[in-house]
Order: sequence, then C-alpha cells, then structure tokens
Amino acid sequence: MEILLAALGPGLRTASPILLAALGGIFTQRAGVFNIALEGYMLVGAFVAVVVGSATGSVWLAVAAAVVACTLLALLMAFVVLSLRGDAVVVGIAVNLLAAGLTAFLLQQITDGGAFLRTTASLPNVDLPFLADIPLVGDLLASQGILVWVALALVPVIAWVLARTSLGLRMRAVGEHPEAAVSAGVNVLRTQYIAFGLCGALCALAGAQLALGLLSLFSINMTAGRGIIAFAAVIFGAAAPRWVALAALVFGMADAVANRMQAVGLPVQFVLMVPYVLTIAVLLIAAVPWRRLLRLPIRAQTGAEA
Repeated sequence: MEILLAALGPGLRTASPILLAALGGIFTQRAGVFNIALEGYMLVGAFVAVVVGSATGSVWLAVAAAVVACTLLALLMAFVVLSLRGDAVVVGIAVNLLAAGLTAFLLQQITDGGAFLRTTASLPNVDLPFLADIPLVGDLLASQGILVWVALALVPVIAWVLARTSLGLRMRAVGEHPEAAVSAGVNVLRTQYIAFGLCGALCALAGAQLALGLLSLFSINMTAGRGIIAFAAVIFGAAAPRWVALAALVFGMADAVANRMQAVGLPVQFVLMVPYVLTIAVLLIAAVPWRRLLRLPIRAQTGAEA
C-alpha cells in the first residue's frame, strides 16, 4: 500500500503522455481508422518541442511548434491512407519507423553525434491547494504539471464533444456506418481528415509533456513504446473517453510502481518489462468476447425454457 500511495503522484505524471496520446487515438478510432502511428506522432512532437525550446527558450513556442509538426504529419498520413487508399496499418508502421529514424538522424546532426539534447524550457507546475487537504495523497496531487491537468480535463470535454456536438456525431456515424453517413449528407473524407488532425495535435501535447514536462531533454526513441501503450488503451477502452482514461492511468501507475519496485531491489530487467507485460495482458483481455461469453448462459436458459 505504501508503494502504491508513493507512486500515485509520479503515476499521474507518467500516465499523462499516454493519456493525451490515447485521447487523440479516440478520434481516429471513432472515425473508423485503425491508427497505430501514435508512437511516431509522440516522438516527432517530443523532438520538435525540445529543438524549438532549446533554440528559443520559450516553452509555449516549443509546444506550439510540436502541435503544428505533428498535425502536419498526421494529415500527411491521412492523405496516404484516405486519398491514396493506403493500408492504415502498413502506413502507421511506416510513420513510426520514419519518426524513429528521422529524429535519431537529426539529433545526431544537431548534437554532432550526441545521444541526447537538453533544453532549459520546461512546462510549469500548477498548484491546486485545495487538493492538499485530501488525506494520505493530498501532497502528492496538489502540484502537477500543467499538461497533467489539461489531460484530465480533456476526458469529459472529449466525451461531451463525441456525444453532444455535430462533429462528434459525424465521427461516430462515419466510423460505425459510413454508407449511412454518406446518405445523410456527411462528408466522410473531411470528417476523417479532421479526426487525424485532432489526433496529431493531442499526440504532440503528449510528446511535449514527455520531453518538457518530465525530462527536459530529447533522446533517441525516448517514447519507448508509450504510443503503442496509448493505442492499447484505446482498444481496451473501446474508444470511450472514461475507460480509455482509466486504462491510461493504470498503465502510468504500473510504470511508477515498477520504478518503486526497482528501489527495493528487484532486478531492473523485471522492472522494465512490467508496463509492457501489462499492455499485452490488457490487449488479450480486450480480445476476448466478454459480452458474448456473458450472454451464453442467458441464451441457454431461454432455449431450455422454450
């Protein structure tokens, strides 16, 4: 219990990039596109944020540049997938590989062969004094980075957008019944492009949070699979914001608890594999048709009564 409580504050911080990327993945998933390129978007966002932040010293200019870069990358992928009819999975893998190779190459060019680039620009913390009064965990929650609170606030906002706005309803219609959406006058292609743009922007915030909110540097492949974990959260949560957020927070807490476990002497190899083993387990659980399994006894009973 002490390990869990001590990991709560760090868990929120480590979960925030995953949560932001997963919230972006909700849009493309709801629009009917299987988008596994969240990892690449995050990596590009982190790289651009650190490069611009180290060059200008402005954290907000760095975040804005990351959003622009990732949105353009997402729209480029949308063009290949939607307009050129490329396979979404293949193109997503290509985007991830391109982001990993290109950022590593540019980093070595900028740093003359260095393995990382530091920046003095860092995202500020936001103190919420009323949280400090919560027993046991108040001190851990009272001060968090600004994008942590943004990520948490976006969960109900995105849920409202998807359920109550015309844009959200169009996305759901396009993802569930594209033919019916077309017959209702919905521009399917434009709606999917918007979904890609929103996904890229939120993944840029995820990369910026990782680079400027947690580490203040960029290193080769620094996302370390967090984009894949975010995609797993989207699948596990069935693209519903509240369940996706819960899955992302579980993954973040697992990472923080694993770090605490390393401090008590567990082998580092075991500690590093914990978040990824949890991701595989969650995907396996999500692949099981639980609803069908739960209905089997009901159907059998109904048949017997008949």
